[in-house]
Amino acid sequence: MEEPDLSTWLQDWRHAARSETALGIHSLDPIVVSIDDDNWVTLSATASPEMLRLDMVLDADLPDEVIPWLVRQILHWTFDHPYAETALQFALAPDATLLAYTHLRVSPEDDAPVVMDSIHTALDQAEDAWGQILVDALLKAHLDERVPAGEPASLAA
Repeated sequence: MEEPDLSTWLQDWRHAARSETALGIHSLDPIVVSIDDDNWVTLSATASPEMLRLDMVLDADLPDEVIPWLVRQILHWTFDHPYAETALQFALAPDATLLAYTHLRVSPEDDAPVVMDSIHTALDQAEDAWGQILVDALLKAHLDERVPAGEPASLAA
């Protein structure tokens, strides 16, 4: 069976949202969407008829030795931004693939190009946030190195 295109999937999602929400059923399979030759995202239904979950794989060549450090930075960022409007979250898969997910608000009138623009915006926001995580972590690591032994890190800033 051929994978549906985004327009067809959105129509199926809207139909399922109208008919299944009252029953608490969400039977629509996620769709994989190609953003360009190298980037793929997954859209899936949520409990809200106006919200889609967007899962993204971000390009991050991560050496094994930095993975524990990055996991800590992701946790710090997650707990510092728990109620962000987009609910953007990050995770490292066991194979060190960097994943991000968020929710997209989609109105019934939004067609595939509008949703695709929202996907691009969300992907840009995720990449910007990931850059912020890395910059914050590197700055903190630099400041921690400058702190004389026995002094709290907050005094070094």
